[in-house]
Amino acid sequence: MASFGAMLLILAILGLGAVVAISSLKTSMEYAVNMAGKRTLLANQISTEIADIVGIERGIVLRSILQQTATVDKHKQEFRDATARMRQALQQLQPLLDSGSARHGYNVLNGQFAALNAAHEEMLQALDRQQFDLVQKISEDKVMPAAAEIGSGSASFLAQETQEMAQRLAAPCASAWPCLESCAALTAF
Repeated sequence: MASFGAMLLILAILGLGAVVAISSLKTSMEYAVNMAGKRTLLANQISTEIADIVGIERGIVLRSILQQTATVDKHKQEFRDATARMRQALQQLQPLLDSGSARHGYNVLNGQFAALNAAHEEMLQALDRQQFDLVQKISEDKVMPAAAEIGSGSASFLAQETQEMAQRLAAPCASAWPCLESCAALTAF
């Protein structure tokens, strides 16, 4: 009878440990899905938008050199639309950041985005003055490097996000595993 009571006590303790371990795993998985997943999605959207912006910017330069104003105007609107989507993604990303390194990465991306917009505006002013050589120079020396920095920054942000997510999930998984193994071993008897 005493051995039955001892076994029942051990099972109760292991059961309680399993509940705590599973609760910890649940919290970690909710974080991964709700926070990290959304941040990753938004960072991927930023990468996609910057790739679009690079293509649009090249189209503006080429079409301006060829003096195809209707197409240049179309590309200008596409650029405004892409930067608006990127601005929205950056705004949605900001409240999801919960670490100093993530906020720093966001601030760097936001600064790079401002530099890209300033360079683009400078290029458009040269375009309005029909200084096509200057348009091409500004695009090559300022706009494209700013876009490349954003692409690189968003890739770094994604890598950092992946690493942080893995670290946040590793601790609860490591602490839950021995408890779950013990429960499985005891139920096998």
